[in-house]
Amino acid sequence: MGKIILKRNTQIKELQEKIYDLQNKCGELSRKGRETGNFNSVEYDKLSKEIGWLEYLLWGARQGILH
Repeated sequence: MGKIILKRNTQIKELQEKIYDLQNKCGELSRKGRETGNFNSVEYDKLSKEIGWLEYLLWGARQGILH
């Protein structure tokens, strides 16, 4: 049972790191858009959807649904 918890905790940490990385990328796209006036909404939407999916997986990992 300890291995399952360790794996779940590892999954949670990895998911959180991926979410933070994608949030940083979204922030960078927003900053560049403000600076240049050329906002890449397609890429921003793609990253936002991926963040949403990862947040759902993170919820599942925290609830013990993912193994």
